[in-house]
Amino acid sequence: MKADILEQIWFTILKLHADLKKRGKDLPKSINKEMRDTKFLINLYKSSPNDPKIVKELKNINESLNYLQEVLLDFAGDISKEYRNKWKEEFKKVIRGEKVYRPPNIKSRFITGAPRDMMVTRVNLNTAISEDRIQEIAEYHGLIIEFEEDNIIVLYGEAEDIKRSLKEIATFFGE
Repeated sequence: MKADILEQIWFTILKLHADLKKRGKDLPKSINKEMRDTKFLINLYKSSPNDPKIVKELKNINESLNYLQEVLLDFAGDISKEYRNKWKEEFKKVIRGEKVYRPPNIKSRFITGAPRDMMVTRVNLNTAISEDRIQEIAEYHGLIIEFEEDNIIVLYGEAEDIKRSLKEIATFFGE
C-alpha cells in the first residue's frame, strides 16, 4: 500500500478517535501509544520507501492500522450502528482515494532566548481568545507569555504552572 494511503487511513483513525472522545467515550490509553507508534512508522516509511529494512515494517503498519480501526469502530458501534457504518464508509472512501485529509501545515520553530531555568511551551490556538484573558490566566499562574502571532502564544514558567494554565485555556475550546 502506498505511504499516502497509509497516512490517510491514520488521519481517519485520528478523526474517529477525536470524535469518540468528544462524545464522551473512555478510550484505553494504549490506543494513544499505538497511534503514535504507527504514525512514527508511517513517517519512517515515507522517508525511505525503498529501504528493505523499512519495507519490512509495512506489515506492522498495516496490522496496527487494522487493529486501531477495529477497536475504534467497536467503540463507534457502542454509540449506534449508523454511527459505526458512517465511519466504515469514511475508511472505504479514504482507501479508494475519494476522501483526502490535509495534515495541518505547522512549521516547527526553535524558541530562542528562553531562560535556562524555565520550561517553554508554544501553543497554537485554533480560534482567537481575548489577549487580555490569556494574559490574565498567565499572570495568575505566574507565567511569562509572549504572543508570536494572533493564534500562537509561548508560555515560560514552571512545568506544573504551564499545565494548569493550559487546562484553563482549554476550557475555552471545550477540550
